[in-house]
Amino acid sequence: MLRAILISLLLSLSVLFILKNSISYTEVKTINSSNYNIDVEKISNQCVSDVIDLALTETKDRLSFSLDSKNNNDIKYLIENKLAHCVGYAAVCNSIINSYQHPNIKSRHVRAKIGIFGFDVHSLFSSPAFKDHDICVVENTQTGEVYYIDPSLSEVLGNLVVKQRTL
Repeated sequence: MLRAILISLLLSLSVLFILKNSISYTEVKTINSSNYNIDVEKISNQCVSDVIDLALTETKDRLSFSLDSKNNNDIKYLIENKLAHCVGYAAVCNSIINSYQHPNIKSRHVRAKIGIFGFDVHSLFSSPAFKDHDICVVENTQTGEVYYIDPSLSEVLGNLVVKQRTL
């Protein structure tokens, strides 16, 4: 019995690893969410991966996922009400990253398409709610590295960060 549970757990972790490493994003448009200054400690000497991890943790601590939440990117409203879907998660995470005021890291709130092994997963849904997905695009302005981070899916899959390209 224990062996079966361990094998099942290992298979689940393997599938999760493969899934997380097969996701890609295609930007559709930049969203002009309010850059509300969130009260966070300013950081200037952490590397980009540490900044992203801090921001995702901070976002997950401040919000709870709900498909029934309003389609809202008003940061103050989202933090007070604590419920959000991908739009709110991306808006809050974007503001957290920019509130750190790291001299070499900038974030944008972006509407995107999700691909898994190159397949557009949005084509599987007829609901307008699933026609696209909101994420953050984080750039290290010193190195040109660009990371797509998915704050709402990180709630389910663990921190989801895709290094997309170097400018």
